[in-house]
Amino acid sequence: INSDSQAFNLLIINKLPFALLILDEDKKIIEINEKFAQIINSSTKEELLGKYFPDLLANDESEKFENTLLN
Repeated sequence: INSDSQAFNLLIINKLPFALLILDEDKKIIEINEKFAQIINSSTKEELLGKYFPDLLANDESEKFENTLLN
């Protein structure tokens, strides 16, 4: 993807009215939108990029997330 396309995609992602989270195969955050950062109470998107998503969840929610991925 060229830089113009990537910038356009990020603009669209950030204007979505719902939270969006994109994980890599290791369940690390590679992209989020502003709504998701608000829900997690993060001051910046950069604070969340690269984090292991299940670590952001409560223990019981983390288990549910892991089980959902296995099914």
